[in-house]
Amino acid sequence: MNNNINTQEESVKYLSESKESVGTLATAFDGPWRIQWNVDGFDYPALLKDFQAGRVTGRRMVTGSPYRTVHRVKVQDREFVIKTDTEVSKRDKRLEKRLFTRFFGTQYSRLINLTFEAKNKGCPVVQDVFLVSEKMEGGHCQEAHVIAEYIPGHSFIQEDYREGAPVVFRDPGPWLINVAEALGVLHDYGLASNDSIISNFIVTPEGQVKVIDLTLTSPVPICQANDVLKMRRSYGAEVPVRSLSRRALVAVIGFWNSLRKWLRKLRGKTPPPPPEKIWEDLEGFPQRPPAESENPDTIAKLKSRFD
Repeated sequence: MNNNINTQEESVKYLSESKESVGTLATAFDGPWRIQWNVDGFDYPALLKDFQAGRVTGRRMVTGSPYRTVHRVKVQDREFVIKTDTEVSKRDKRLEKRLFTRFFGTQYSRLINLTFEAKNKGCPVVQDVFLVSEKMEGGHCQEAHVIAEYIPGHSFIQEDYREGAPVVFRDPGPWLINVAEALGVLHDYGLASNDSIISNFIVTPEGQVKVIDLTLTSPVPICQANDVLKMRRSYGAEVPVRSLSRRALVAVIGFWNSLRKWLRKLRGKTPPPPPEKIWEDLEGFPQRPPAESENPDTIAKLKSRFD
């Protein structure tokens, strides 16, 4: 790896000296850390080391958890998102989740591998993932760092982090149809969001919706069903489901979710109210392209200023 850093960021060079073939994923180990990265001529491990050492800095962005930080950095005229997640070990510790991780891989390892496959097949809506570094303990990830593509465009959330400030959302309105169709394309390439809140979508200057920050904590078919149910329940938008087996799984998981919600109510367990959100209208967004499934009925079903 070329780890020589000059004083000015503009002159930093990250030329990869990896012996692996370009267009593959490489894996290395550094103590408890397992590092996987995309071999494309750029030295992503060196970038992560320099970011952690403070030699590369960036602008902090909004996240939904105090255990995660996200920074937007720029080197060599390329922009990246660098995410640090210390919440991994604090998530769902149910036996079935831990067994799934044991046999099928960790959340972030699966993320970079499945995204790599989808991008090679031409998936046009997913954020590229260039590097995943995981601190492993007993076959489970305790902490993770991710270098991903920064997608320029318009977000439905105020991106810049401001200490103590409320989160500002932008009302998506009819864009929800395009968001749902982008999820349908994502599913066709074997991926899912599994956290399909409106802040995880970006509208490019050309008007294309892209999906960011995938959360593959379960088998992909279950994550896809969660996307369909979330968009339907919260936003009134229908994600295209193009196979009978997917429709059946959506119905089964929808029933199971309803049953769990009913059982929680019986036990007196209710989720806490969501934090207050500040809403503002869209400003500066490009012209919205018509979606394939668009008609007056679908527009009327969309929910604006939702929870």
